[in-house]
Amino acid sequence: CDAVVSIYHARADYEVPGPLTLAAARLNPRSASADVRRDQPKRDAKLTQVNARVEQHNAVIELQAGISWLHTADWFRQLQSNGISDSHSDDVTFRGSLLRRFDAAGGNHLLRLSTVVSRGWRALRRLRNDAGVTGTSFGHDGLFATTAAIDLEGTARLDENLAFTAGVSSLSIIRDISDRASDPSNDLPTSQRLHSSPVEPRARLTWAAAPGLTLHTSVSTATEPPTFDDLLVVTGSYPNLNQRSQRLASQRATTSEIGTSGTRGALGWDLVAYSAEWRNEILRLADEHGQPRGAVNASPTRHHGIEASLRWVFIEGDHRLSLVSTVAWNRFRFVDDPVYGRHRLAGAPPQLGSVTLLYEDPRGFFASPALEWTAGATPVDHAGRLAYGGHTLVHFRAGWRAGAGWTLFAEVKNVFDRVHIASTAGVLDLARNPATTAVFLPGVGRSVTLGFEWTL
Repeated sequence: CDAVVSIYHARADYEVPGPLTLAAARLNPRSASADVRRDQPKRDAKLTQVNARVEQHNAVIELQAGISWLHTADWFRQLQSNGISDSHSDDVTFRGSLLRRFDAAGGNHLLRLSTVVSRGWRALRRLRNDAGVTGTSFGHDGLFATTAAIDLEGTARLDENLAFTAGVSSLSIIRDISDRASDPSNDLPTSQRLHSSPVEPRARLTWAAAPGLTLHTSVSTATEPPTFDDLLVVTGSYPNLNQRSQRLASQRATTSEIGTSGTRGALGWDLVAYSAEWRNEILRLADEHGQPRGAVNASPTRHHGIEASLRWVFIEGDHRLSLVSTVAWNRFRFVDDPVYGRHRLAGAPPQLGSVTLLYEDPRGFFASPALEWTAGATPVDHAGRLAYGGHTLVHFRAGWRAGAGWTLFAEVKNVFDRVHIASTAGVLDLARNPATTAVFLPGVGRSVTLGFEWTL
């Protein structure tokens, strides 16, 4: 029997740069808009997680069980039109699984039964941001999330090179919002309850076509309910802000994929092409100044893509030199939408990739230069009137792995201090005046991190 306990804690305390126009983000990325100087957006977030897991296994049966607790505290002062959010949450999750191996009909087969049960509690208060000063409250809610899933999966070995896997998940998803606002005159109560019980089947066929070469094809279904941030919307204009809840359907996707993986000598690879048909995809919109407008269920959408990774060990031995590269191409589009036709969904770069070279010395020293890029025009609005280009960044990490699980390291991100657009403050339905649309978030310039890691 093996047991593992882990503890993780993190805190982030930082000022939040506001969105800029595309021209300002490119020419003067350190600038701040008048709204940012007035409202002084800032975030202070803390996270603590404790995990415990036990395992018992032999040649026939594997048993796993685990429990985790996650606590968060998040205070976020946004611009005046969205106010301040102050939340505290606790989540408890139990996971268990049973894997049984057995021989039948001349083959080795697997049967897995697993379950996940989670319960989350969150208290959320919304307050006005009065030019950088905490103002009066305009929303107070208790948020309760319960998710339970049972999954059954079996793998049948049809012959020594061919395996068929089929599985099904049955879920129960509950999201409760309890309005705790003390103002009885509030005519926009936020209380609501969302409950769904989706069933998600899947199937996969795997063929070992040759030594070191595997081909596979699969089809699967998935359901994702709206988050509380999707369901709750800030309404009105400052100083008369309010909060309301809205009804949204869960987004559902049916995905088909085909791919290959394998190794040949020092070379390893994975390659997958997929196509997903989405129903009720949840899209979060912003206005032309980057302020949230809330989430909506889209008409049918389609996601196409290719994902690839390559691993290559140049030198193996006391001194080790290896390369890892990943790249993803995607096309996310509406399917004959009455407004947007077959336009691309805003917010998704056409290509993402990275290349990392790692040198490891037998005495514990390591050095790792890396490239990271996005390529192509990323649309900002679903109407396709505004977009921004890609970028390539260079990073470098070096350090020393000492005994007893200690690692000391130094890391430089964006070595050449390249100006680039990291993302946008949400996506738009329509960029009505592209030149003055202030939604762009400049990427971080050169940054240096010194630190250590300790693994038990």
